[in-house]
Amino acid sequence: MRAPSRPGRRKQEAVAKRVAAGALRAADGDLVNSIVHPAAKAKRKFNFDRDVARLEEELSEEIGTTIQIKPGRKGAGKLIVTYSSADHLDDLLSRFRRKRLS
Repeated sequence: MRAPSRPGRRKQEAVAKRVAAGALRAADGDLVNSIVHPAAKAKRKFNFDRDVARLEEELSEEIGTTIQIKPGRKGAGKLIVTYSSADHLDDLLSRFRRKRLS
């Protein structure tokens, strides 16, 4: 007699078959994880850190452009500074240099 299957078991088996057949690589972990555990990504977005959002807003106001903070794993991440033209970028760089020299 076969044990009752738990939710997601069929998806896991289907993904494992695709990996074994070469349709997916083991390196496609994010894709595999999103197939097997679709709620995990939604939960991460729901738990977005309010401190990060507040810091984005403060930095954006201080610098005068849109700042995005993309937290990564183990404390690493990305700081994305948006600029609209070469002149805008030059202005931002001069502001950073002035702050550094102060």
